[in-house]
Amino acid sequence: MDHIIVVTRHTALVTYLVSLGTITRETPVVQHATEDDVRGKHVIGVLPLRLAALCKSVTEVPLDIPVELRGQELSLEQVAQFAGEPVRYMVSQWDTMWKLLDDIMSSWPLDMEEISNYLHLTWKPTR
Repeated sequence: MDHIIVVTRHTALVTYLVSLGTITRETPVVQHATEDDVRGKHVIGVLPLRLAALCKSVTEVPLDIPVELRGQELSLEQVAQFAGEPVRYMVSQWDTMWKLLDDIMSSWPLDMEEISNYLHLTWKPTR
């Protein structure tokens, strides 16, 4: 995958990802991401939604860490033990998606009534 960056403060997680072949040792890793770090990239890590919306995708490696170990640095063995299957997300800012849909609909050859009839839907709320 082109343009991958890892956002984490956990060195054992980076080592784990390398051992899985998910990333290479040359893959950039940052502890605290900026907009410029993530824009248009495939990010592995956990980000605030405002940053996630700038990425091509965000992959989370869920860690089911016991309460007593939270906030501590984990070993490679612990990361491997607590890691779940990676999950990829694509996050979009709502108004950006709405504008995209509006642009698509404005160039669509059918109007909303025709689409409604085609889908056999009424655009009125039901009670």
